[in-house]
Amino acid sequence: GSCHASGLWRRFGPAHFECRLTPIGDPTMIVEWLHDSKPLEAANRLRMINEFGYCSLDYEAAYSRDSGVITCRATNKFGVDQTSSTLIVKDEKSLVEETQLPEGRRGQRIDEIERIVQVSQLSAAEKWVEQMFKLPGQPPCFTTQIQPVRCAEGSEVKFQYRVTGTPFPDVQWFKSKSQIKSSQTCSVVSNPDGTGFLIMNNIQQSDSGLYTCKAVNPFGEASCSAELIVSHKKVSVFHKQQLVQEQKSYKVSMKEEFAGRPSGNLHHWHRR
Repeated sequence: GSCHASGLWRRFGPAHFECRLTPIGDPTMIVEWLHDSKPLEAANRLRMINEFGYCSLDYEAAYSRDSGVITCRATNKFGVDQTSSTLIVKDEKSLVEETQLPEGRRGQRIDEIERIVQVSQLSAAEKWVEQMFKLPGQPPCFTTQIQPVRCAEGSEVKFQYRVTGTPFPDVQWFKSKSQIKSSQTCSVVSNPDGTGFLIMNNIQQSDSGLYTCKAVNPFGEASCSAELIVSHKKVSVFHKQQLVQEQKSYKVSMKEEFAGRPSGNLHHWHRR
């Protein structure tokens, strides 16, 4: 099937993609959603449905970094098929600026301009429904902030937080200005109850620095920071004594080895 809903979308607004799959009820079929050819990372603002051949992907709140090619890929024992669509997320100011194009370029952007009108109308309707039937949104707030950590090299470090906000905020981690994502040495977890954490394994001195947890939703943003200080791994007194004893034993054994050899072998050997 085809994937619908290409076009421009307002920042922090919802976005919806859907497609139809056959055969229905195939137990071997695996469905996955990709963003620019990479699997979509799990997030509370994303909702994926795969039921009776109907597949959909919903962004509760789309961010600028969500822009790109969205692909639904289906795989079973017979092969692979996929369908793609483009998502472009802009803030309201950018959307207005892009409608004020020179005469020669307006024809190229007719579809996007129509999308702008549709999004504006949808946004107004959503705001009315929210005012009438929903609780007002709330900006993010950290009720539990991450705390400073001191540790030795090779340790495991865990920064924990609890955040509130409506809709549920998007949470990101940074070291200085560089974003942190899950990898072989660290895990980023965000739970539906508002708790979350960053775990880093086998810490090195180069990991020392300022770490920041940032939460963003359409009503605002919040952040909290903490310092990580990593010291050299200390060697215990017992381990030091053990190393000294091993060195002494090695020297004694070498002396005994040379003492047992004929002295002539040491003086007359030469390379031919």
